[in-house]
Amino acid sequence: MAFARRRGATTDLTRVGFLIIDGHNRLTDREDNENGPFFVSKLGPRQIADYHFEVFNGLGLPNRTFGAALFTGHRNEAALFALIFCPSCDQDVEF
Repeated sequence: MAFARRRGATTDLTRVGFLIIDGHNRLTDREDNENGPFFVSKLGPRQIADYHFEVFNGLGLPNRTFGAALFTGHRNEAALFALIFCPSCDQDVEF
């Protein structure tokens, strides 16, 4: 949270956690409704990066707040590091 405070964002870990869970649920619901594209309810690293970015940006934090995109803050970086942060992720697909 010190990272957030240095950037003027005031929040707590519990709130961030709930926002992340909500983002995950919204995307897995979308997977369910659209039947895939690969495994229903299983997200790829770029999808995971997208909802993390949305939450962090909404709190006034940069994309680099997401640990799988520390260097560039780009969703493709998350795909590169998927074997480390999410070895059981779904195959990735560009949206």
